[in-house]
Amino acid sequence: VQLPTLLDPNFRVKDFGPGITKQRMYDIVLSYGKSTKRDDNLQIGGMGLGMKSPWALTSSFTITSIVDGVKSIYTAYIDETKIGKLALLEESSTDEPNGTEVCVPIDIHNIPKIEQYAVSVSEFWDVKPIIKNVAYYTSYNREEKPKILFSGTNWFVPEDSKLHHPQILIGKIPYNV
Repeated sequence: VQLPTLLDPNFRVKDFGPGITKQRMYDIVLSYGKSTKRDDNLQIGGMGLGMKSPWALTSSFTITSIVDGVKSIYTAYIDETKIGKLALLEESSTDEPNGTEVCVPIDIHNIPKIEQYAVSVSEFWDVKPIIKNVAYYTSYNREEKPKILFSGTNWFVPEDSKLHHPQILIGKIPYNV
């Protein structure tokens, strides 16, 4: 994960998985309500919204995917009809490893919010990321595991969430209630 900075105001997420084929890319980006995680209760997601979430911040973003020596670069954008579209910009041979990168341009006024959110969303993770080279940094609020008010399968409500705005943790990701 690369957080945006004033010199590079893009939020980037990159993995080194198998990459996303051309047909699957169109299915993932343009299909709502279906997900590769639909039948897996151990993964977060399953609503088919993850790859569409950058549209909450911008009208276009890029996706680069490498599958078996072929690098494909796409732009995902909202057209004049307000419907999401996907365009293949470039396809080339590469010796880079398989994987996918999503690059989302961020308005520079939102950079501090993105940095703060990166800290808060990972606060309950067992292994916390080290956040470097950012203008704003809030340390994690807790070093030990939170006390639990209520819990269920793969979710819990931390005791201190009643102090500010109530939150529920699902898969160790906090969501405001």
